[in-house]
Amino acid sequence: MPRYTIHTRQAHRVTYTIFGESPLDAWDELLDQEDGIVGTFSDAHIELDGKPVDHVSSAPYRSRPAQPYRLERNNSIPLTFDGWKVGGADSRQTSGVSKAAWSEVTIYRTTTNKWVVVQARRTAKPADDRAIIRVCEQPADVIAALTAREGYLTKVGVAALTEAIDSDPDLEAAREERI
Repeated sequence: MPRYTIHTRQAHRVTYTIFGESPLDAWDELLDQEDGIVGTFSDAHIELDGKPVDHVSSAPYRSRPAQPYRLERNNSIPLTFDGWKVGGADSRQTSGVSKAAWSEVTIYRTTTNKWVVVQARRTAKPADDRAIIRVCEQPADVIAALTAREGYLTKVGVAALTEAIDSDPDLEAAREERI
């Protein structure tokens, strides 16, 4: 198994030597072993045999080409960006029965390393649909966006966030609040 050297950005530079099948596996192993890791997968400097590794491109969503997106906003100009859909969920069906109105949450990662969170209320009549779109700079901003509407993280929000974290390791920091 390859041995990776990971330099994290903390108050001072900290170096760890971790075994893993890929840079992402090594990062996950580091998070399992060490408490208080500051920074994200993208912030870390990772080496294999003393040579820098392009680890950011190993995030699962980056294995696909970025797509252009145009999101229509209520009473505003559209939001356009290139990126990837990293998570999504909806409440359209419950116990196999379709609802007339449902919630939908979608999380995107942009090529400029931001996140876009879309919380929508959908109906059978698309003209009645409403969406709130927020652009987020940090993982904590994604949580703030997901909780802003209801005041708490909904089941649909949890499902979308879980899928996004599985696809985008930088969102791992959103799993808990650190004070």
